[in-house]
Amino acid sequence: SAALRIMSAANQISQAGVIGCDMLTLVTSRFRAPLSIGRGLTNTDLETLSGDLYQIEGDVNRASAATSALKSEDLQFDSRISKAIAQFHQYLPSLQALLHEADQLLPILPVLLGISRPAFYLVEILDPAQLRPGGGVIKDYGFATIIGGRLAAAHVSDVNLLDDQSTANGNNLALPAVYKWFEPASQGWKLRDSNLDADFPTAANYAEQNYTSEGGRVTLQ
Repeated sequence: SAALRIMSAANQISQAGVIGCDMLTLVTSRFRAPLSIGRGLTNTDLETLSGDLYQIEGDVNRASAATSALKSEDLQFDSRISKAIAQFHQYLPSLQALLHEADQLLPILPVLLGISRPAFYLVEILDPAQLRPGGGVIKDYGFATIIGGRLAAAHVSDVNLLDDQSTANGNNLALPAVYKWFEPASQGWKLRDSNLDADFPTAANYAEQNYTSEGGRVTLQ
């Protein structure tokens, strides 16, 4: 009877592991050699991953309940069993947190990975010869086109082409007060000098903002 109770928990854990491997197989098959032409993730793939994730969560929860219901005498006939159960409970919170994060991520993957429609990501090439808090000055810029999670195209241009055209059109962005120490800002704040913050999310947000304000031709993801 002890073996039957232990096998019930082991079966749920093993089943979750098998389904997890199936998910990894699907993802790696789509993202192998991501820079080459090939099939990316589709909405059908996401539906499969979502169903698999739901089943894994159920298996993990049932395994947790089964291991919690084990009696102390169930673990006595083999010392390895109690050790395995202890390890399962040790890693269970991390596993549950990972599954929760995956639940939150799946609904936005179509937008992030360009599954429903192409996604465009801003690319900045920095020149360390002129330092900025976010790295070097932005010498070139461009965007990467992502379709199905795979790189479909990449375009890079001299940032001065965008900045100078914006200036010629009378578009001079105001420098945020926190960056008043930046002397060249008298000529207007451009994409070239948008990374004046060492905090990457802040610098990235300003780069996207400046790119859009200066008439960038694609809608960035």
